[in-house]
Amino acid sequence: MTTLRFLALCAKGTIFTILLGAGCSKTPPDQTHEHPQPPDLTPNITIQQGLPYYGPQLNTSGKVPYKGPVISISAVSLPNFGYISLNTTSGEKEYIVQGDRLIGNISVAAPPGFEVSIVGPNSGSPLPPLVPIGGKVPPTHILVRFKPTQAQAYSGNVSNSSPSAMTQDVSVNGWSCADIFFEPITDLPGDCYISNTSDISSDGDRVVAYSYAYDPAVPTSGGNCTPTSSGDHYGHPYQAAGWTSKCKNILLFPASPSAGLIGLGYLPGAHHSESAAFGISPDGIEVVGYSTFGTVQPDQTRGVIFTSGGIVALDWLTGDKMSFAYEVSQDSPLPLPAFLPPGTPRRVIVGYSYTEPNEPSKVPGAHAVYWDNLNNSSPNHIHALPLPAQLPNGFAVISSEATCVSDDGTLIGGNLYYNKVSLGHFNSIPCLWRLGSSTVTVDALDDVTGGEENARIMHVSGDGRWLVGWGIPSTENYTACRWNANAGLPNWRKPQELAFLAGTTSSYASGVSQDGSIIVGGCSNLIAGEYIGYATLWKNGTVGLPPVVHDIAGILHDNGVTLPDGWTSPGAIRVSANGRIIVGIANHPNPLNPTDPTDPSQEGWVAGIP
Repeated sequence: MTTLRFLALCAKGTIFTILLGAGCSKTPPDQTHEHPQPPDLTPNITIQQGLPYYGPQLNTSGKVPYKGPVISISAVSLPNFGYISLNTTSGEKEYIVQGDRLIGNISVAAPPGFEVSIVGPNSGSPLPPLVPIGGKVPPTHILVRFKPTQAQAYSGNVSNSSPSAMTQDVSVNGWSCADIFFEPITDLPGDCYISNTSDISSDGDRVVAYSYAYDPAVPTSGGNCTPTSSGDHYGHPYQAAGWTSKCKNILLFPASPSAGLIGLGYLPGAHHSESAAFGISPDGIEVVGYSTFGTVQPDQTRGVIFTSGGIVALDWLTGDKMSFAYEVSQDSPLPLPAFLPPGTPRRVIVGYSYTEPNEPSKVPGAHAVYWDNLNNSSPNHIHALPLPAQLPNGFAVISSEATCVSDDGTLIGGNLYYNKVSLGHFNSIPCLWRLGSSTVTVDALDDVTGGEENARIMHVSGDGRWLVGWGIPSTENYTACRWNANAGLPNWRKPQELAFLAGTTSSYASGVSQDGSIIVGGCSNLIAGEYIGYATLWKNGTVGLPPVVHDIAGILHDNGVTLPDGWTSPGAIRVSANGRIIVGIANHPNPLNPTDPTDPSQEGWVAGIP
């Protein structure tokens, strides 16, 4: 019987000969081989306690072990660098390369748009050759950076080559646009020319939205696009190839090579099929929202996770029959429960569980919840978030919701609803919860000065330090606010009111960057009985100074980018971690009735700012 052998790099760079059916031996290999560069027939073999081995294994006959120069690498690809502005440099990603029985140097070469080094961001590029000693190059950390110089998608390989050794490639990807741009998103086929953006991944790489659908058989009036009576809308992300002809990106869930919105579907068996995507994890991997289900009216809704493998339904609290998911965190650092194996992703999803098909502000009994221990195969565990012992003025909480979560899943923002009889409607109090390894604490936050005890939290910064939303002062107009989540500061529960754009009297904040330095939302003014809004950005307010307010359309215009004819943007929704990529909504003439200014369509958009 012929014994097959292959070479592997084990701990500390030692070369072992592995016999099939046998263990490791330190038999020194000879230097003979049939082909100087045989094909790689069995890639991705991992040797315990050593580097993953991606080098050549057998020659073309499959009978004689290859014993020539070998390069091995720790990874065949690096995570996508995502969006990086032109002429700026990304952070570093790394892999390890080493060589054995070499007869020359290892040359490491990066493709256009990328740099490599071994000592840090200030080292030169191209990288000097790695010189073997005694035929060996020890394990060497290669640092890769993305530095785009053109508005386009970048992809290629960092090559690791040496004479008579098979070149080993590490694939890299990233993309860049012009620093300033504005692009509408497209609609789902057959929709009503109405779409809304909902959230954006930390790197600005992926966006989720929902689009209103309509039935062409439903009679229309005056050429209007009439949504179905159920107001059906479908959760979906879209991929950034639709932004401009120059910028392309990876589909969130690769289903089509074309640009534009891609429907995520909905749970089966619904009387009216309806779903919406409202949150995306910071790494852009998971999307959460809701979907209808059940075959009888009224339709029930269930919180869901949209994944490349399908839709994962979320539980509800005992006694309820519906749930709704708003946002999802990155992997949480909180300890894993004993029943989950080490390394299981622990994401935290927030929302609410309830009994009636309506919003929590209209439903006594809706309860803020979070789900964790999610890896798309284990059960989804739901937890009720505690309520404060007492609200201001002794009001009793009748409903609650969790609207946002920090990147690490440890801080949750939301709202507590109560019935203020004197006003005849539900009011809300902003609230935050802190998740520990075994406890959850809760704090009710303050309204704006002179407010009517009605304020809401919309979003939390990725680092968990800032919450943004709005309050209602005595003027009864909305006022954009931010709260500092640092419980150690004096008066930390009190909000800071954000400035209005000139000529406006109402505002809200709905998104905030990773460090809290950029806040987005909208300002508006009531004109002839109609609110006229402007997408708004507040900037540079993390050092105790009030943020400076800007009109986003004005920023774009000052940098040579204008909105399409007839378009106005009443609001921004979310912003990327670095504050550069913003998503929002815009009004524009209805394609089915373009001559009637009272019948506008609504469209989501993506913009890049300096």
